[in-house]
Amino acid sequence: MITELPSGGGGRRELSIIPTDSDGYSTRLLKSVSNNGKNMLFVVPLQEQLSIEPLPFDSVEFAKMPMSNCMKCGRKIPLPLLPVHIEKCKETETESVTDVTVHDDDENVSGATDQPSSPYTDLEQSAQICPICQITFPADVLPYHASMCGEGGRSFSDIESPSTSTKEELPGPLTAQSSTLLSAAWKNENDPQKASRMFCEELLCLSEHCPSLSLLFNQFDTVEEQDSSLISFYKMNSANWSAPFKCRLAGDAAVGKGVNRHILSMMMQKLKTGFALNLGSSTTAPFEGEKNHRVPSACAVLRDSNLFQMAGRMIGHSFLHGGPCLSGLSLPVIILLTGGDADSAASALTLQDCPDIDHRETISLLKKTELTEKEMTRLTDLCLFWDLPVPSSSNQDWLFQQLLSHAVLGRVKCQIKDLRKGIKDAGIWPLLSQRLDSHHIVFSRESVRDITSQVSKGYLYMESGLLLY
Repeated sequence: MITELPSGGGGRRELSIIPTDSDGYSTRLLKSVSNNGKNMLFVVPLQEQLSIEPLPFDSVEFAKMPMSNCMKCGRKIPLPLLPVHIEKCKETETESVTDVTVHDDDENVSGATDQPSSPYTDLEQSAQICPICQITFPADVLPYHASMCGEGGRSFSDIESPSTSTKEELPGPLTAQSSTLLSAAWKNENDPQKASRMFCEELLCLSEHCPSLSLLFNQFDTVEEQDSSLISFYKMNSANWSAPFKCRLAGDAAVGKGVNRHILSMMMQKLKTGFALNLGSSTTAPFEGEKNHRVPSACAVLRDSNLFQMAGRMIGHSFLHGGPCLSGLSLPVIILLTGGDADSAASALTLQDCPDIDHRETISLLKKTELTEKEMTRLTDLCLFWDLPVPSSSNQDWLFQQLLSHAVLGRVKCQIKDLRKGIKDAGIWPLLSQRLDSHHIVFSRESVRDITSQVSKGYLYMESGLLLY
């Protein structure tokens, strides 16, 4: 029963009982009689002691709540009350195990041979094996797990084995398993070029019976539509990039490896020149800078669009299937990208690695013995903007290295991390981590005449029986 305190009365006011609706007290009724909460309400119990026993889980009050099955006892529990039930269920389980032990002793004394039935017999019988990760799950949990299995994120196996969570995992559904099945022949080969091809051939052979990755490329689409098709294809999270790769050109009779190489070479060229997409940025090229000194772009829009992980998958996928490599990367970027330390990368920096011409000219002023007032102001502004001390006669060499390191590597740490993650997705990380002499093969120097999508048309038409340059 709920009563309200009427206004007035000089301090001696009697409480008036609020009548109930047909369905009892409702929010609408309490708001109206209390003047939207301005008047004070009192709850008067109708008995000396209110019952504080929890309602059973099958009560009508819980009918509209989402329900979930308890993994221990199999009962349907309201989702908000599930944590409380789990604690009590653990206590009940401990008590039941103790009771069973005593019961076994009693039976042994009396000569009984029947074994007590396990409370988990039904759950064990309903357990099924996930066809992707080969881990056993309850039947009601398996559909939820299967919807996320192979996406490269945390799974139930990560939760069950915390000792492996500290290691940096190799994304991709088959990467970790395939790398353990590779032989040691490519590791013992002296020639790095031959070792790289042996690694790729073994990895492709392990996945030759997997479902193929098919890419339909329409030459009659606009450039924006073509680039969108490439980006959508390489943003797939659950793809096995070592599976057979088949490209087909709509409206063209060319088939085979020539088409694959044409698409891969065009893709590598777009990583340098940019994609024809409107992302709200002045540039859509993941890499910028001079030849042999290209670094990841510091554009936040490209980073937030997850284009660098996609670019890493493109690099690894092209190398794995015999396509052209991404040439012309800066040596410090290659060192960090392949797992090297920051000190080794910083020691390999040069002024040409700085893609911003204005920053490069400002940093180069530290090599001068005397600075004008205007040059000193320019240097001071850049140092303060990057939270570094102002230049002086005693810290010019140190400040030069710090400014150059921040301009080239400091602003693109997240981009390099995403690139490395994409390379791991493609499956070539074991080669890069165990064969350091393969780095110049995967990330080659930029020559005068690189293979582009136009040059690769020769391979394309030779494959189809037509020779055209």
